[in-house]
Amino acid sequence: MKKHYYYLIILPVVITILIIILSVCTQRYLYATSNEMAMQLEKIESTIKSKGLPAASGDFDKLNDMWGKHKTLWTILLNHREIDTIDNSMRKLSVYINDDTSNFNRLLADAELASLKQLYTHLPEGEMLTLSNLF
Repeated sequence: MKKHYYYLIILPVVITILIIILSVCTQRYLYATSNEMAMQLEKIESTIKSKGLPAASGDFDKLNDMWGKHKTLWTILLNHREIDTIDNSMRKLSVYINDDTSNFNRLLADAELASLKQLYTHLPEGEMLTLSNLF
């Protein structure tokens, strides 16, 4: 009869520990990948400032490859609306970089870069396991 009561205590403790471990691993992954992509965005930004929009095409392709690599797991871990927002910003930035017909595209590219930086740095913080996120 006593064994039954131990399982009632041990099982919730084990489940809680597993949830905390998974949360920490998820948080570390999101921070690492978002920082990687934010650094690539900064590289794109500096290339645009120094060499212009067409020169940033190669850097953008690297960012797009990174996003393609991480997007599948991010989709599992994050809200789909936020993933869609990143996808839309990436598409817009691609158009602005590949269409260097006006200075207005450079302004729009700068705006999308700032938006993407905010998204990449904000999302891991919003997924952090904190009391304010739980209640």
